[in-house]
Amino acid sequence: MNNKTRNKLADSGLQALKHAVLQVLYEERLRSPIPQRIIRDQLEIQRVKEYPEGANQLIYGILASLGADGHAVHHLNIGWSITEKGISAIEN
Repeated sequence: MNNKTRNKLADSGLQALKHAVLQVLYEERLRSPIPQRIIRDQLEIQRVKEYPEGANQLIYGILASLGADGHAVHHLNIGWSITEKGISAIEN
């Protein structure tokens, strides 16, 4: 696999994860903000026994990326919610 193919594959995976997380935020918007633990649980991302915090870091990275895109917002010590821009991305 060359670098271009590898990078396209990685980008596709990242976009799929971002869309899945955004979909959870959309579905849970009435209970918003929601803790990232609930997002991880709904996506059924398993914890690795040797590195249990890794699943949380993966979800946080995806949420932070959605936040940087303007699709989600973090509420300190509470959780995450979808923005109007995120809702538009799901509905359109």
